[in-house]
Amino acid sequence: MAVEDILTKIISILRTDNDLSYVRTVLVGDRPEDYSVVYTNITVEPVSNVTDRVLEDRRKLNIFRCMIAGAILIQDIEAQVLGNATNKGIMDVEKDIKNALMKYYPDLDGNCLYFMLSTNAYSMLESGKGRVVFIEGTFYYTE
Repeated sequence: MAVEDILTKIISILRTDNDLSYVRTVLVGDRPEDYSVVYTNITVEPVSNVTDRVLEDRRKLNIFRCMIAGAILIQDIEAQVLGNATNKGIMDVEKDIKNALMKYYPDLDGNCLYFMLSTNAYSMLESGKGRVVFIEGTFYYTE
């Protein structure tokens, strides 16, 4: 188990899940300064990778955290939150991201021991024309 495998699996799931087919791109690492033309998007940003403790058999229990941000661009303020007949709202995006990853619970197809997802915040884009949801993923693995 390695952090690179976990990150690769997360990105693969988010890019290929049928429930997220409306997402135009999944961004990770270096990206263009202006990516406003690619909404609806998901950004995956590694936050930390720390050793929690050394186990009795000398393996390390590590905790990898990443931020998964789903962003939409919709003019109508109500539709930004709840969606409408033609657009997914930010709550739909949150649900679909979590559902896509939870299909692989508890171990992301053997890439980690277990993981947790928690929604940290919702935010409005500076322009007021869209929303972002921030989901923290916490992944436990050994090496």
